[in-house]
Amino acid sequence: MVRTLDERFVAVANGRKRTMSRPKVKNRRHLEVIGWVDAPLAERLERGLKVTDEQIAKALETIAGRVNEGV
Repeated sequence: MVRTLDERFVAVANGRKRTMSRPKVKNRRHLEVIGWVDAPLAERLERGLKVTDEQIAKALETIAGRVNEGV
């Protein structure tokens, strides 16, 4: 998730097809919470600092690896 739009919708990006400049708007109930957060990326988003598409893609690769390993 990149940002909350309102109580029902969020904007999501994956750093590749869906970039920070063109995030996809999704209904929250169509998303699955996996319980993993990339702390450095989350901190940058919370502080309003610039987050690059490369940072998002790398964080998602790391999280996907952990989820697939069952860590």
